[in-house]
Amino acid sequence: MNTLLIVEDEKESRQAVKTIVRRSGVPVSNIMECGDGRTALEILENQQVDLMLIGIRMPGMDGVSLVEAIQGLKHKPLVAVISGCDDFACAVRLMRMGVRDYLLKPVEDRKLKSVLQKAVLKTERRS
Repeated sequence: MNTLLIVEDEKESRQAVKTIVRRSGVPVSNIMECGDGRTALEILENQQVDLMLIGIRMPGMDGVSLVEAIQGLKHKPLVAVISGCDDFACAVRLMRMGVRDYLLKPVEDRKLKSVLQKAVLKTERRS
């Protein structure tokens, strides 16, 4: 996988996810990060991203609004949610918009590794 974008307003959470990704053994060439949906959308408009890991509750543009906004992009990244909220209705809504996985915090290493492995397979099929 070439590029992963971590979108989470809590810096500690971003760093924890980044650490898990690096330890996972799944090859990721470029790990980017930002703290809100608006910045993520700007990045997506200017750079191709293979997988985006997003939080739900963020200032400015939240995760749900970000997922809605990327629907019109030419190259939509694969999306997985990492959230402290186990709101079933929210999870179903996001899955209907194409979110591939919904992980609860604290993220388990093996579950995130599984998400990364699936993303690698999917991005290889796109090429």
